[in-house]
Amino acid sequence: MNQFVKPAVIGASIVVTLVLGIFVILRLSGVLLYFKMVSGSSEPNLKMGERVFASGLKAPKVNDFICFAAYDSINNRADILMHRLCAKGGDKVEIKDGVLIVNGLAETGIKLTNEYLVPRAYLPKIPNTSEVNNIMDMGEDSVHVFATIDFMKENGIVGKLVVHPVAFVDEMVALRWQHNWNLDQFGPVVVPANCYFVLGDNRHNAFDSRYRGFVDGKDFRATVVWHN
Repeated sequence: MNQFVKPAVIGASIVVTLVLGIFVILRLSGVLLYFKMVSGSSEPNLKMGERVFASGLKAPKVNDFICFAAYDSINNRADILMHRLCAKGGDKVEIKDGVLIVNGLAETGIKLTNEYLVPRAYLPKIPNTSEVNNIMDMGEDSVHVFATIDFMKENGIVGKLVVHPVAFVDEMVALRWQHNWNLDQFGPVVVPANCYFVLGDNRHNAFDSRYRGFVDGKDFRATVVWHN
């Protein structure tokens, strides 16, 4: 019997080695990339811990999630980040009262994680679930809850949507764009040729184009094709 087991084990090892080799080749060539989400910046649509496959062969379209290289000056390395492609070269982008507007049309149909100011009395009603991206306790009568509007309604939680007014200046946004803008009052700007404007679906908890600027086309790596 051992005479049959040994060839079977060898055959299985060869198959596994071939599969791993093919995957490595696909990854190095950019044909197929695999990631595990380590950030909640694109929740609720790309959840932390999800497995993501992306392909460099798929041309990016508006509303696709894309992977791109971003230089990390602190650690002196290029990281691969992932955000939603919201506008391409030639598109006019602005954000008014938290609503993304591209070429005069307001964004619709995208489920977003928003920031809500919720009375502290509602804290016991907020379940411990991945649907809540974050809860910030500022030591006040209210807490800041990052969740979807559906989650708020389903759990009977009453809160005020946080929208930064025009008068509020986000220093990091202002430094990058040289305008007194913030996350909810931004632009207008026109996306340069061969560049992308990207946003995280967790709009108040994403280090995206509002902070880091446009994504150069040469830094594009892949388009997300599957996640779970």
